[in-house]
Amino acid sequence: MDLASRPLDESITRLRFVSSKLPPGTRIDQYVVLRQVGRGAMGEVYLARDVLLGRKAALKIIPREFLDHRDSVERFLFEARATARFDHPNIVTCYGAGTFEERPYVALAYLEGETLLEHVVGRRLPLKEAIDIALSIARALAEAHRHGIAHRDLKPGNVFLGQDGRVQVLDFGIAKQFAPVDCDMLDTVATGNDDGEEPAVAGTPGYMAPEQWRGEAELASDIWALGVILFELCSRTTPFEANDLTGLVAVVCSTEPAPRLDERRQVPKRLADLCARCLAKAAHERPSAAEVVVELSHIDLSPPARKGDTELSIPLWGSVPQPPPRRRHYAVLGYEPPVAPARRRNAVTLTKITLCVAACIIALLAIAALVIASRQGAVSNAIPSLSL
Repeated sequence: MDLASRPLDESITRLRFVSSKLPPGTRIDQYVVLRQVGRGAMGEVYLARDVLLGRKAALKIIPREFLDHRDSVERFLFEARATARFDHPNIVTCYGAGTFEERPYVALAYLEGETLLEHVVGRRLPLKEAIDIALSIARALAEAHRHGIAHRDLKPGNVFLGQDGRVQVLDFGIAKQFAPVDCDMLDTVATGNDDGEEPAVAGTPGYMAPEQWRGEAELASDIWALGVILFELCSRTTPFEANDLTGLVAVVCSTEPAPRLDERRQVPKRLADLCARCLAKAAHERPSAAEVVVELSHIDLSPPARKGDTELSIPLWGSVPQPPPRRRHYAVLGYEPPVAPARRRNAVTLTKITLCVAACIIALLAIAALVIASRQGAVSNAIPSLSL
């Protein structure tokens, strides 16, 4: 894992993390643990079976060592309640929550497939696939932002591509609520950092917006991360390059605009403009998630026809353009060289007229020959009768 993709607080978490791994067969309410499948900064993840409904589930449970840290418990509970709030095909489904030996847990849908980070390794995605993935992510963000919740850690590792083709956003572990919601189910959960316990700067460096580095994350910070992901999916390069964390912060927080996507790959101008807006250094200049959904839905991958190309088949964006058909060199073959279009049309018309006149003359000659022949036959038949 490189510098830009490692969460800032991961090293701190690992220092205080002591494994409290659950053995297979452990019963947690209606779930039976099968095996551990992962471990993140905020908890352990297990594959389990729901014995009541007969389905797989992913159990995320907070480590026992975190129980003494109130901020960690509250962040875990906020993730559980925020995820349960969403009912959207592009956000992982929450089955329920509870406690096991005083440790909070959340049951999520078990997804089979791969993360976007794994999906793009060693390959360049077709432009349509890249846009479709970005569109699904934008729809998930639009749903989260509708509830006033910012993800704050959007990155390819938190986007999952299921075997059913669905794209889902995962891990609202450091999400934050900004706008009031229409329900009080989140009121008991701390959502800010006024108590000084929640880190002011949180996220994954390569996908953090300028205001995020200043500890001023907002909903628009997710749009920045989406812009970085879109840039990477389309070009296989990151928009911001640096040798170390200090250099990365300097280039992201500078006043220099982000590089344009169409400087790295041939893409429709509308797509390049949208990516540039998502990567605007000023948060208020970025589009909303809903606007990104609309823009991505209307990206036309058919390039504009060039002047004079009425029948030429033009390849899709990103493919290798084919040269126009080569004309034969008639002079080399002993024929007349090509003439101008107007002269060519006149020559064809003249040829047709000449052929028609020649055909008429031949027909007249044939008719005349038949008449003469018929008359000679009549004369020859009349001579014997006179001799008798």
